[in-house]
Amino acid sequence: MEDLREFVLQEEFAGPPSYGSMGRAGSSSIGHMWVVSTRRRQTPRSICFDRTLRARPTRVRGRMAAFVSCPEGSSTHSGHVVLFWREAAAWHLVSLHSHTAVNRRLDLLIARSVRVVGPRRRE
Repeated sequence: MEDLREFVLQEEFAGPPSYGSMGRAGSSSIGHMWVVSTRRRQTPRSICFDRTLRARPTRVRGRMAAFVSCPEGSSTHSGHVVLFWREAAAWHLVSLHSHTAVNRRLDLLIARSVRVVGPRRRE
């Protein structure tokens, strides 16, 4: 039986007016972010449920990684740019709402800043 325990962090945040992500609250832009670690295999299709997506390759700590831009209405990550990679026997992804160069840079910065640790071994 596959172990499907996951780590999921979902957050909305305020950014400067120029951020322009999900919407506005007063003079701030509202952003939406997911950080996920899972044992489930991740592919562009499994992230966005769209057969036509192409992944844009990059690297996270020397490991192959890829960006996917999910179309609106496609999945949990609808309208998001998602960076995903495999490390420490799990798949990890960082997802920000809105397909912008700023969000791709933020995805990469967050991914490179995350400290991935494996599960504790049972004694």
